[in-house]
Amino acid sequence: MAWRLAKSIKTLLDQVNAENPHRRKDSDGGIGNAEHAARNSDHNPYIVVKGQGVVRAFDFTHAPETGSAAAPAAPHS
Repeated sequence: MAWRLAKSIKTLLDQVNAENPHRRKDSDGGIGNAEHAARNSDHNPYIVVKGQGVVRAFDFTHAPETGSAAAPAAPHS
């Protein structure tokens, strides 16, 4: 199934990239891997809009050495 990021996630991603254009992105990701697909996860495109799955989560690379500290922005609970 085709998928896209939720518009709010895309907006946040654009803001993060504008704030830190040289940040590392090697662990960035929206769509879930097989581990995510095996359970309930906002990384799975459960919501379908106009035939396209919508992913409602995004993982940002935590790389404080480049000024991109993702962990304090969204701690895991």
